[in-house]
Amino acid sequence: MRNVTISLPEDIVRWVKIRAAQNDTSMSKMLAQLIVEHKNNEEKYDIAMCDFLRERPLALNASKSPYPSRDERHDRNLLR
Repeated sequence: MRNVTISLPEDIVRWVKIRAAQNDTSMSKMLAQLIVEHKNNEEKYDIAMCDFLRERPLALNASKSPYPSRDERHDRNLLR
């Protein structure tokens, strides 16, 4: 572990102190945990995005038939 110094607005310091005390932990551990969680979420997002982009596009009209017209798509009588 390495120590770092950060500067925060006074109201944020007060809030962090209160939240850390409520969770029976130190400010340092609480902030470290928040940063690690943020990093892990970004990594999960990056993996999910790569997985998504690796997929082949889905053919919306595989049958090669013409798409329905706007009027056909919005014809409410067909829904009844």
